[in-house]
Amino acid sequence: LRYRGDLNGRFSIENTNYNQTRLQCDYAKVLFSISQNLPKYNADVYVFGELTDWQLKPEYKMEFSAEAKAYYCESPLLKQGYYNYEYVIVDRDTGQIDEDGFEGNWYETSNLYTILVYFKTFGDRYDRLMAAVSLDSRDRQ
Repeated sequence: LRYRGDLNGRFSIENTNYNQTRLQCDYAKVLFSISQNLPKYNADVYVFGELTDWQLKPEYKMEFSAEAKAYYCESPLLKQGYYNYEYVIVDRDTGQIDEDGFEGNWYETSNLYTILVYFKTFGDRYDRLMAAVSLDSRDRQ
């Protein structure tokens, strides 16, 4: 098993058994679950992250099972790969998203940002990439 670095909030569509990942990956439904003795008061729980386009989507709203003592959600079909996601708590009255409720806050974590600068002159049919830079939030200069 080889080590894979952190995706910094992104996801990767990948299949190690085939050469053409975009064409040969399988799809699967994933059962997301998180243990919880009691349901959250006046709040809903969602699967949240880049796999949901950073949106609260109804198909990723989790249901509470008193019998299982857990929240669960069966995802739509996801392409084979690996995904970063989190469980968030959403206040029903305010719509406020609490990202710290289950896992705490780890603001020191590294995040990778890529900035692309394009240029297009009058009459061009395409944009030209003029500059590209990747920045890590942990690198302080």
